Amino acid sequence: MIGNEMFRRFVLPTLRRDTERFANTIYHLDGIGELCHLDSILALPELNAVQWVYGAGKPGPMHWLDVYRKIRAAGKRMMVVGGPNEVLGVIDAIGGDGVYCNQGVGAGDLETLGRLLAVRR
Repeated sequence: MIGNEMFRRFVLPTLRRDTERFANTIYHLDGIGELCHLDSILALPELNAVQWVYGAGKPGPMHWLDVYRKIRAAGKRMMVVGGPNEVLGVIDAIGGDGVYCNQGVGAGDLETLGRLLAVRR
């Protein structure tokens, strides 16, 4: 991990160029050590979305509602990582607009799948 000053000096200019260059961008915010950079990342006007991955052994998505709310308040979409019911818990807590999820292992029962499919995009 690097500090905020180094992040702003060495990483942010590249991120800014990339988000200006590509039509659809998502930043993979990986682990609690990167949370100190969230404000700088969210300040990128052309960034479309953030995927917050809290890390192995850390509390699940419901623990991070403040992070998701901050991403949403910045006008960014987000990818929520977790099981179907965890994703639905986040959606129930903050709303489904701009929330993406990846359910590669299946959504479980048909009712849960129906709820995931019904979320507004």
